[in-house]
Amino acid sequence: MSDKYNVPDLTRKCEDILVQRLNRSNCLRAAVLGHMHKQEYLKDEVISIITFYFIEVHVTLINYNKALRHLVWYWEPVEDLPDYDLLEDCPTLRQEIADYILRAFKNLRKLQ
Repeated sequence: MSDKYNVPDLTRKCEDILVQRLNRSNCLRAAVLGHMHKQEYLKDEVISIITFYFIEVHVTLINYNKALRHLVWYWEPVEDLPDYDLLEDCPTLRQEIADYILRAFKNLRKLQ
């Protein structure tokens, strides 16, 4: 509605509220919402949460190299998130999430 009536302050306030309430169970729905409405701030925050979740699962279980291979072949922790099926209609968003996770892993490897 804030987009329809060109009220950017309201749009940003709504994004801020959504970001404050993000969690594992609603992050993919919020990612799709941000993607569909071209809300980059919301989408970037959601992708950060998904990346953190993916890395947390993998780094605690296996080493970085295995985690990278795991992402390349399948990304089970992301598929386990509620509403994963929503990404099927958003292949570019799905690719953005995978790219962000890969960049995060590369940065972590530099810190080793």
